[in-house]
Amino acid sequence: MNNNDKNTGVADKVLAYIEKENVQPRSKWYFVFTNDFFWVLGALSVVMGALSFAVILFTYFNAEPELYRVDYDSFFNFIFEWIPILWMASFALFTYIGYKNIQYTKHGYRYSFSLIVLGSLVLSFIGGVVIYSFGLAGTIDSEFERRLPMYRSVHGLKRDIILRPQRGTIGGEVVSIAPDFSSFVVQDFKGSMWIVSTQELLEQDRNVVAEFSFVRVIGVPATSTVGSLATSTMYGCAVLPWKIEQEEKKGFTPKIQAKMVRRVISERKESFERSSICKGVQPYLIIQEIRNKKNQ
Repeated sequence: MNNNDKNTGVADKVLAYIEKENVQPRSKWYFVFTNDFFWVLGALSVVMGALSFAVILFTYFNAEPELYRVDYDSFFNFIFEWIPILWMASFALFTYIGYKNIQYTKHGYRYSFSLIVLGSLVLSFIGGVVIYSFGLAGTIDSEFERRLPMYRSVHGLKRDIILRPQRGTIGGEVVSIAPDFSSFVVQDFKGSMWIVSTQELLEQDRNVVAEFSFVRVIGVPATSTVGSLATSTMYGCAVLPWKIEQEEKKGFTPKIQAKMVRRVISERKESFERSSICKGVQPYLIIQEIRNKKNQ
């Protein structure tokens, strides 16, 4: 059999296969469009990966791991509640989708799995840092909570963690301060009112009350209530600012009130001795330990 006969045999087999499979000719533009389409999908996957990584960063910087002993019985419980499983899974998924789409492009077969994944990761990391730096991660997180009832945002998680009176911690807005600064009133994130005694607060704690509208109070809840609204009372041991990193700070106390509080603080003497109320409060002891380490 000569070469012409061989070529004829191959051509007949190809034609038979085309006829059997009903293969239709496609224009050049179909393949151009398909190639570009997969590149676009790959790029979108990287963008979605960047959004996921931005929210992961947002979660990390708001978790406040140095305070985990105040809010949790173990570090494992802290990690379990704060780990952003949804966003980490999304990040991994979109990285994989980006890899698969790039594989289907014209020269995608030339790139190894590790090279494509590494490239997608690097681009997603850079994009995530940029998105986080512009403060958009918090907006994405809040929008998910607004649109998905089962989703709990970082903002919502922090509110729930801080508002645990049984552990000696509440959080909310400072709505009023006594003229002599003997107490202040906090409306917590569920709308309940708390009268907080400042008898045992240090100057740095009082300055927090003077500066921030939203605070976190570590103390001892009292069993009594006051007035027809059943306002609860608490002996304050420490006060911390309540804030969300990368979100706009919400309202400082009016400057007139802040100046008044500072004047009262400067006039008030630190000669009192701390009673036994705060000495045995574990969250307060942890706060003091953290402050002492920072001052060393």
